[in-house]
Amino acid sequence: MIKSILLCFFFLFPLLLTLFKKLLPSKWKLPPGPTGLPIIGNLHQLGRLLHSSFHKLSLEHGPVMLLRFGVVPMVVISSKEAAKQVLKSRDLETCSRPKLVANGLFTRNFKDIAFAQYGEDWREMKKLVGLELFNPKKHKFFRYIREEEGDLLVKKLSKSSQTQTLVDLRKAFFSFTAGIIFRISFGQNFRECDFIDMDRLEELVQESETNVFSFAFTDFFPTGLGWLVDRISGQHSRIEKAFSKLTKFFQHVIDEQLKIGQSQDHSNLVSSMLDMINRSTEYGSFKITSDHLIAMMTVSANNLLVSTIL
Repeated sequence: MIKSILLCFFFLFPLLLTLFKKLLPSKWKLPPGPTGLPIIGNLHQLGRLLHSSFHKLSLEHGPVMLLRFGVVPMVVISSKEAAKQVLKSRDLETCSRPKLVANGLFTRNFKDIAFAQYGEDWREMKKLVGLELFNPKKHKFFRYIREEEGDLLVKKLSKSSQTQTLVDLRKAFFSFTAGIIFRISFGQNFRECDFIDMDRLEELVQESETNVFSFAFTDFFPTGLGWLVDRISGQHSRIEKAFSKLTKFFQHVIDEQLKIGQSQDHSNLVSSMLDMINRSTEYGSFKITSDHLIAMMTVSANNLLVSTIL
């Protein structure tokens, strides 16, 4: 009997909390927005393509609107004028990305530069990227890689044109981008790797990208309820599976780099960061670890898909 009462309370508490908050008058003048449902808020109004869903809602409710994802309120800005004003007047409040379960896992608790919260660590990471990883000298050094991959793409397209063969441009540009990023970031040509091929690489990148930017119920609901729903729905399992695959792949890359030995100039991202880890390089109180290396490799993998889409 007591267990049944506790179970009912566990599931009804978020609903009662939501209804109670709605009855209380707000001291802030909130933006307009669509009416949400109890507990889930406006989550039911979002489709697979978030930007399309936001655009459709903004046509009805305006360029500044309030949505609720579970118990988390979120202001959506969908015009350049409003975005300019918000970024100008609320710079510190909007300069960090939200701390979600998925991107926290994939970036080893936000150890990269893309998802790191604004602060001292982010500033030191930005300095490291500018001075050690992507300085003008290395940018100039990598020019031959960009030229070689560009020539290879043009030759493939020219050959297909001469033979009047259909070309999958998405795959062609993916191969082009992967060739550049792999050689610059990982110091390897993915076409010559024995542990990955283009189809498996594309599948891995798409799967990791989907999960890095996915929403978990834990992000928007009280911890206990969100944790339970994530496991029942399989979301937790999908994120963990994608994370495990990507980590295994990165470990292959690191092992290969250690096997061939680090080059004298430490030109690629992996060899440069391995060198900094071995030298126990510190930037003030900021120390480079293997977690920072994996997180930066994750950013490189995500950039691969984003660059192909753009």
